[in-house]
Amino acid sequence: MFNKKNYAIILLALLFSLNSKAGSWTDWKEVDNISFVPITFTDINDVIGNGTFYSWYSEGKLDAGKIAYQYWIENYTENGYLLINLIKMPPSFVITGSGNDKKYIRDQAEFILNVERKNNPLKGISKKDIERYRDVYNNVVPYVFFDYDNSVCIIIKKGYYRGVSGYEEDARDVETLVAVFCKQNGTIDQAFAQRLINSIEIKK
Repeated sequence: MFNKKNYAIILLALLFSLNSKAGSWTDWKEVDNISFVPITFTDINDVIGNGTFYSWYSEGKLDAGKIAYQYWIENYTENGYLLINLIKMPPSFVITGSGNDKKYIRDQAEFILNVERKNNPLKGISKKDIERYRDVYNNVVPYVFFDYDNSVCIIIKKGYYRGVSGYEEDARDVETLVAVFCKQNGTIDQAFAQRLINSIEIKK
């Protein structure tokens, strides 16, 4: 189950590195209704199995009174578990390092799985390990298959740049959604990866 104290410490370290203008972040607050979380799930139970969503969020104060948000979501099913980390900065506030898929996926795996760098299953990730799929909204989504703790897993990254005038194409991200699904038995293939990617989307 989610350990608020441990993740609060990791959260502060991570988020202060996201944007040099970041100020203080609030303690995690539990979300009573998953609809509060700015994520759309489409037929997710058909993909990962039946489970209950648990979620928390934190707010960060930035320059000029702007507010950033981070959401943590968990779902445990008969097939495995899904962990999601969503970061939403205000328009034009770039998430440092988000333009480098290899590094960002590696660092997010370390954070999401709550492991030390030496135990990160993706510490040796290379560009050739990253596969890409264009989702139903025509966004290119990088993903990586890996093994962890006697399970087969997949990590996906959805990144968006949102300027003042709306969502635009950019190498950097203002919002990132990184999800890890680990399956306890069986395998995870390309078809599963595509279904998972299409089942999780940031609300715009």
